[in-house]
Amino acid sequence: MSYQTHPVRLIGGRICLDFLNTADWTPGGDIVEERLACADDLAIWCNAADLHGLAMPGEEQLQRDVLEFRETLRNIILASIRGTEPALPDVENFNRIATRTETYQLLKPSQHGLVFGPQTTFIKAISLFAVSLLGDAHEIGRVKMCPSDNCGWLFLDESKNRRRQWCAMDLCGNRAKARRHYRRQQSKTS
Repeated sequence: MSYQTHPVRLIGGRICLDFLNTADWTPGGDIVEERLACADDLAIWCNAADLHGLAMPGEEQLQRDVLEFRETLRNIILASIRGTEPALPDVENFNRIATRTETYQLLKPSQHGLVFGPQTTFIKAISLFAVSLLGDAHEIGRVKMCPSDNCGWLFLDESKNRRRQWCAMDLCGNRAKARRHYRRQQSKTS
């Protein structure tokens, strides 16, 4: 699947979570479906997420750095929401990226969201959003993973009673309701 033919869905509640949701994941952490098949997909995603002015990676860097960083960040966030310590290699990799000295500038013009300076790389921008999320115990405590098979999307549960279960009701939630309905109907006929 590619963002060139399928729409971008931003349901995570935070940009760094939406970045992690650029793939569908098995419960074990394997990728089921990749949405960042090429650098053009990443550019489409950035535009949908209102991330403008970033130094974008080329094809090789996308495969080598961006997708590796996504997996590292996902591992760290999953460890945080499970209340476990993230793996040391993930922490070291994230810290290396997040603390890399780099010139960046944040602007907030009225017609756009955040606009980064031309020296800010995509990974650096996402790491800034991730540090903000990970540094807020209240917010990281509200991050959940969609329980649907082969989804694994992460989202910030901003519901008043913290009962949001699905990444999106019109996707995984409706499928789960349909499966429950089907099972009920089958048990009535048996």
